[in-house]
Amino acid sequence: MNDDLTLLRDYARNHSEAAFAALVARHVNLVYSVARRQVGDPHLAEEITQAVFIILARKADSLGDKTILSGWLCRTARYASANAQTLQRRRQNREQEAYMQNSLTGEGDALAPQIQEETWQQISPLLDGALEKLGRKDHDALVLRFFENKTFAEIGAALGASEDAAKMRVQRALEKLHWFFNRRGLSSTTAIIAGEISAHSLQVAPAGLAATISTVAIAKGAAAGGSTLTLVKGALKIMAWTKAKLAIVVVSGLIMATGVSVVVVEKASLIQGKTESEWIKSIVYFGDDNQTKLWRSLGPKGIQMLVRALKSPPNDRDTRMRAASLLDQLGRYDNAKSAIPELIKLIQTEKIDSVRGIELGFFEGPIESMSEKDKAALFPELLRAMESEDSSVRNNALVALQYYPKQTDTVIPLMVKSLKDSNLDVRVMAVKALSKIDPQNTSKSDLVPVLIGCLADTEGAANEAVRTLGELHRDANLAVPALIRSLQSEKAYIRNNSAAALGRFGGQARPAIPALEKALNDSDPTVRRLAADSLKRINSGALPK
Repeated sequence: MNDDLTLLRDYARNHSEAAFAALVARHVNLVYSVARRQVGDPHLAEEITQAVFIILARKADSLGDKTILSGWLCRTARYASANAQTLQRRRQNREQEAYMQNSLTGEGDALAPQIQEETWQQISPLLDGALEKLGRKDHDALVLRFFENKTFAEIGAALGASEDAAKMRVQRALEKLHWFFNRRGLSSTTAIIAGEISAHSLQVAPAGLAATISTVAIAKGAAAGGSTLTLVKGALKIMAWTKAKLAIVVVSGLIMATGVSVVVVEKASLIQGKTESEWIKSIVYFGDDNQTKLWRSLGPKGIQMLVRALKSPPNDRDTRMRAASLLDQLGRYDNAKSAIPELIKLIQTEKIDSVRGIELGFFEGPIESMSEKDKAALFPELLRAMESEDSSVRNNALVALQYYPKQTDTVIPLMVKSLKDSNLDVRVMAVKALSKIDPQNTSKSDLVPVLIGCLADTEGAANEAVRTLGELHRDANLAVPALIRSLQSEKAYIRNNSAAALGRFGGQARPAIPALEKALNDSDPTVRRLAADSLKRINSGALPK
């Protein structure tokens, strides 16, 4: 049993106020930080933090011996924050209704988050939502590693695994966060994400908050204010509902795994009283992982519903867009592969490019493992997509075409042509596709100048171009000066990737040493760390990597 649970058991069994106070002192910054990121308001964050520890006091004797308390506290803080935001929205709505009708628009503008340039300011609003999508062990591993600075050996001991297994779990969990952020328009690397979380994830709770919480929570909320108790009740309801939803998913999975009749599966999927039409209407366009997990629990039935939704009348673009976006998110999973033949037929007849682009995006997941028959059926549609006026259609076609090594005579000329595409994101994708399908002969195309030409687009293609220059680590005489210039970017995430990319050139990047030494004083800690790492590689004369 870990030390946290030892203290919790001491409190539960012996009513040790000192043990509970020690737990509060140990974790108050963690809980406050989660709440502060979620709601923004420091005073509301304090109230949420108090509610979380009241819940802990009430549940002290029911938490299992394998509980990772820091992970449990993070999840509970998100539940309490979600409830607080719901209550806050309802209160704002009531207040707004008392004023003029058009004040709704003004309030929405006032509350809209400002676009931030720093990497952490981009990650911060998404972080807790991303963590919520992870499995429990992945979630707890990241909390232990980056919120509590535990070693891999300590993480392994807490999770009942080896040090190497803990290291692999943390890396896989970081890759999932990277995928989550990337799908939401934030281009970064797992190293940058890890550095940013480690550097910024904890905020110091206000002085005296721990003592106040200990006093109120030990009394299990008896002395708490009415609003705090409302948060406690709401969070407990969310926790109970989350547990019930998990049970539904597990039961559905057991039914499918054991081969019980399809009729039973249908009944399980209709527990919430939804018809197929209601299921489709409930889809949120590129929704979160909770939506994906729910639809995965429906198995082949869910995939069939989505395929039927894609056959909606031509004028029902909205339904097809939402169904295609969800199918795209499910493309990584085996169940979705059953949709491939039908989806290829639908792409052949789809008239709206915005829908066709998303449908093509589905194949990014399964394309490598598709049968030759299905790949052959898709190939003409990919070639047709390259002529589309919609850049997303062309881009997603290139993603798939790089997996056609037997058709290089047809594919490579298209990719070379795309190096001059009007859309810079497509140009970068063409470089990556050429490097994948024809790694030995990419010198025949001027790939590095193409990427350098994309660096001016700091609002779009530049960041991916910087990363790709590092991955190619070629033509150092051209790439290194361009990366030195990008290292001066106003955007921290471009400076991060520029510093990392220069290190990939090893000793060939010696001209970058002064710029990297200057970056050691950058305002962003991740830039400083990556610059130091790259300087070590360059000064050691390492080969490009």
